[in-house]
Amino acid sequence: MTDLKKNKLQTTIAKYSVCFLVFVFFCVIIFFLFDKKSMMDTGDGLWQHYVYFIASGQLIRAFFKNIFVDHVFELPMWNMTMGMGSDQLISTVAANNFLFDPLYWVSAITPAKYSEYVFNIIVVLKLYISGIAFILFANEKGYKGTNALAGSLVYVFSSSAYAVFLEQSFSFSFIGFPLLLLGADRVWKRKGDVLYVLVLCYCFIRSFYFTYMMVILLFAYCLIRYLCEKDHSIKKLFALIGRYTILSLISISMGIGAILPGLLNLSGLSRLENKQVTGIINIELITKLFSYAFSGIQAGGDAMIGVSSFAAVATICLFVFKKKEPIIKWCFSLCLLSFAFPLIGSALNGFNYSSTRYIFSLLLCIAYVVTVSFDSISKFSGKVWYLSLGISVIYCVICYLFNDICSVISALSLFVSLLLIGTINLIGRNSETLREKMYFAVIFISCLFLGYSCLHMYLSHMMVDSGSIYEDVYVGGGMNLRVEVNDPKYRTDIINTDFDDNVMNSSTVAEVSGYDFYHSNQNQNIENYYSELAVLGNPMGFSHTGFRSRCYAEILNACNYIVRSNDNSACIRAPYTYDFVKNEGDYSLYKSGRGVSLVYFYNDVISTETYINMDPVERETNLMYSMVVDDPGQTESDIVSDTVSVPFEITETNNITINGNKVSVQEDGGYIVLKTGAVEAGQISVYVNGLTSSGDFVKYRNAIVLMDSENTPVAIDISAQYSTLDRYYSGSDDVIFSFESISEPIESIMFVFANKGEYNLEGIRIYSRPYEQMDKTIDAFYEHADMEDITYEYHGNHLNITATNESDRYLYIAIPYSEGWSAKVDGTPVDIIRANTAFMAISLPAGTHSIEMTYVTPHIYSGWTISAIGIILFICYLVFEKKRVIKKS
Repeated sequence: MTDLKKNKLQTTIAKYSVCFLVFVFFCVIIFFLFDKKSMMDTGDGLWQHYVYFIASGQLIRAFFKNIFVDHVFELPMWNMTMGMGSDQLISTVAANNFLFDPLYWVSAITPAKYSEYVFNIIVVLKLYISGIAFILFANEKGYKGTNALAGSLVYVFSSSAYAVFLEQSFSFSFIGFPLLLLGADRVWKRKGDVLYVLVLCYCFIRSFYFTYMMVILLFAYCLIRYLCEKDHSIKKLFALIGRYTILSLISISMGIGAILPGLLNLSGLSRLENKQVTGIINIELITKLFSYAFSGIQAGGDAMIGVSSFAAVATICLFVFKKKEPIIKWCFSLCLLSFAFPLIGSALNGFNYSSTRYIFSLLLCIAYVVTVSFDSISKFSGKVWYLSLGISVIYCVICYLFNDICSVISALSLFVSLLLIGTINLIGRNSETLREKMYFAVIFISCLFLGYSCLHMYLSHMMVDSGSIYEDVYVGGGMNLRVEVNDPKYRTDIINTDFDDNVMNSSTVAEVSGYDFYHSNQNQNIENYYSELAVLGNPMGFSHTGFRSRCYAEILNACNYIVRSNDNSACIRAPYTYDFVKNEGDYSLYKSGRGVSLVYFYNDVISTETYINMDPVERETNLMYSMVVDDPGQTESDIVSDTVSVPFEITETNNITINGNKVSVQEDGGYIVLKTGAVEAGQISVYVNGLTSSGDFVKYRNAIVLMDSENTPVAIDISAQYSTLDRYYSGSDDVIFSFESISEPIESIMFVFANKGEYNLEGIRIYSRPYEQMDKTIDAFYEHADMEDITYEYHGNHLNITATNESDRYLYIAIPYSEGWSAKVDGTPVDIIRANTAFMAISLPAGTHSIEMTYVTPHIYSGWTISAIGIILFICYLVFEKKRVIKKS
């Protein structure tokens, strides 16, 4: 690059930086300030991306602590605060490998109280970097100055880019894709291969999910470019295919070391086997693209629709006045058209459910259209202007009559841009500089429309209240009590009236051992465990919210403390045998009355086949007596039952019609009353079996209300379900509503359907566990557990146990099973058994033994080896290319 070109690029970036500061304040920040919101939503933004930001700092601090304090050169891999324990190098790598985001590293030195504000700054910086990436791409294409500047502003200040406020990981696609195309163009022109290899390698490390889309889109771009060029020779085609293939394979091999464990784990998840049905044409998405093109709305799959209406003028100019730009015309047209076909969205989403997350490619096309057409905007006048204005008026009328206010804003934005640009061209013919400045004013005005409609009107209610995160995550919701009693040897659980009130992954942020987990790349065994016990909680297969006060499950999984909300007297009670400790604010603290442990003994076993043939209530009972293994290798113990089946009859329905297994709910809140008669004091479990919705909504909510003889609610719990056929959410059709410590006489049970619609329901079973039976089962558990004969210490990737037993027994470890764990008994390696579906056990002979368990991320060394080979191959390739060029010259 010559000095003149460098100066031109630097000037463009400088101008962009100034414009960005103005635009980002008036078109973005001012709306967040006015609405008093933070730059993350209350779902994935808070539950995942903010957590990844905090977790990156935690991991960095832990790594340096290992080196400088513990004097151990070891990468922290296992994290006991992620659910019941998880590999943080696997669970967090699916869509956004935050460990390789340099901006997140500042978390390591950020005080918790200020982390929310630093996170917001990082989100804004990523928007800024997206614009820089576009300018570099445009510069490679030969567009500099105002052309590139206009395109970059349209690229950054769009509702499509504002998806980063919902899913911060999406920012990577807006940065990575233009840089990947830039590198690919340099390979095409034989100007160098290094940039393409390095960018693709980094993209693959950061997000193999988005990189998969990018590579397919890159292939489509290269094919269009090849067909639009004059040289259509087969020799050139195969030369290009060979070159890109070799470079891509080298690049992927270089980066695979960072993600191979997560990629292999993801490929083994059962939900990926679910079949997805896609339609032929997506009418709903077509309607959204038309109605909200210049405002903002979600397009599905967390993506957003909406760009500057200035882009509409640029598109008109491209197709009317630009005769020699076939590549961008085809790319834009085909990319836009692709959103009408769900099959394309499915293919770009790994042949999963149809997603619009590849909308970053359409945004890049639109911004590049603005760049290419910017010097032709001055031609927008006369008949073209009048016709466009007329069409925009019709668009306004349609949006006003058939859509909401955001759609009307989209139409108004288009009309205003068309009117202003035509007027500017009419009165400013003699001053090109003035015209260009006025064009940027139009872009600014259109971005104001976008900010108001998208950020203020559409997204604001989804966003976290500004300044609330520290209180909500680190202190509120009973977290202060959990932090106070936290011990890595045990777990804590939180009981709110509605499980949805739990802040997912808050245990990780506060570094507390618990249950809450929300990462799409989860341990399949844990998902199976929750499903087999029909645990009520977050219905997504990769999200867990604890055991909702189920006494047996809490004991089995070493929950030492329970924090219960006091905001509703009908909230489910603390588990049986858990003793009240104290009240603090709106929460009460309870402690296990007989103690718990992550490590204990089992004497008896039953087979997985026997276990699966039980219903979930019976499974929970038998886990208290016997360990479940695939191959018992000994006589199975007898099946135990400690429940009483409660007969009932339906005595009342409200807005509900029942016909066999079909349940038709005419209105939200329809209910069924089940008359039970007096139920003996203790635990009451309502097992809802095979509840599925045949309606269009994905998530459906239900509630069970226990009522006394006066029909007064005694206890209530609320569930939510997704279809088990859904490949992404992977829900559950079975759920147990469990109510502990019920001493009031229960006469009836109300089953409430929150959503009207058509349902299938295989059955409802009601069980009670009288206190006498529960005491018997709990006594049996502690008799074989012999916790007092075991001591253990957990630290990072290591668990050290000392255990004494008088006979050969199974030592059970309530930590999730993974092939990354290895065990030594008195220095001798032993096999680890997968027990109770999801956990670990080892066969231990009589005597006192020292057990050392160590965790190493599965396949991590294989990945590093492949990466090393890839780096060597890349070096060899560069040496070969250099020699070839020298020889040729």
